[in-house]
Amino acid sequence: MIDDIYNFIQPIKYNFLIAIIIFASSFVFANLTAFIINKYLSKKSLLKQKFFSARFIRIILPFIGLLVSVKYIRLSLKAKQIFSYEPSFVIIENIIFVCAVGFAGIIFFKAIVFLFHKWVKKSSSDKDIDANFSSLLSKILKLVIFIIALIIVLDRFGVNINSFIVSLGIGSLAVALAAQETLANIIAGIVLLIDRPFIIGDVIKTNSGAIGTVQLIGIRSCRIITLDGKLLILPNTELTKSSVTNLSYNEANYKIRFSFNVPYQIKLEDLQKNLSEKFSKTEKILKDPPPAFIFSKFNPQNYEIILLCYCRNEDKGTLTENLAREKVLETLVEFGMPKYTVPN
Repeated sequence: MIDDIYNFIQPIKYNFLIAIIIFASSFVFANLTAFIINKYLSKKSLLKQKFFSARFIRIILPFIGLLVSVKYIRLSLKAKQIFSYEPSFVIIENIIFVCAVGFAGIIFFKAIVFLFHKWVKKSSSDKDIDANFSSLLSKILKLVIFIIALIIVLDRFGVNINSFIVSLGIGSLAVALAAQETLANIIAGIVLLIDRPFIIGDVIKTNSGAIGTVQLIGIRSCRIITLDGKLLILPNTELTKSSVTNLSYNEANYKIRFSFNVPYQIKLEDLQKNLSEKFSKTEKILKDPPPAFIFSKFNPQNYEIILLCYCRNEDKGTLTENLAREKVLETLVEFGMPKYTVPN
């Protein structure tokens, strides 16, 4: 056995020595780079993350050095026409290549997840993202990266991947057609996540008129707690296809606008004076700008008035609007209007 090792090393002993130097150099360089990162760059916010820790440098650089060393020895054997050992080194190269592709896939997946969470933290807090959505995104990324890595490995071994890609495309099309509505909601959820028209905690008003606080942005739907404490579940596609008013958009004043009917026997001047006095005693309704009463239209038995007033945006406008409607009802009843005609 010793003679076999001697017969193998003797013709390429200098090449073998160079291969050892290449691998040792990559190992030393990796540890030196990791030492510099830990000592001088560890305080950088980017390098505090697990993905960018120095241990990955200690693994990937010697891994590359080993691959280069084995390939160098195989080419040296081929140059000296020692073909009896070449198949063994081809197998070793393939094993290292498969491991390298797998390791690169893991690094690439961690890089995408790292950048995604970095963008999320920059945009808002982590709680604004549904845990199920993050889990689904991670699984999709793992599947895509696994398929790409498998195609690269099959191509390395000379396997015809054209039929595999065609079968994969047909299968993906079948799944997409079978789960069209679910996929549409998932894509709409991604759009909501990227466009960010609202976040968890915002008070929104949907196109149907429902008002509530966003509790969850999920992979298929969003959950909203309405003013009466009910849980409203809306598909993501409904929120992306229709208009949504974000009542928590900024700190400016929130405009309250609603209409009500007044009998012809009640003068608009008297109604306006009475309501203005009531609103002046209400702290939540702003005095500047003052409430406005707009004559809208004539009806057979009454006329329509549109009330415009303002409150602070932190009140979300909902409770204050309810208070304003109560004041209007109270005033109309004081003027002798029957309760069953108030308001429309």
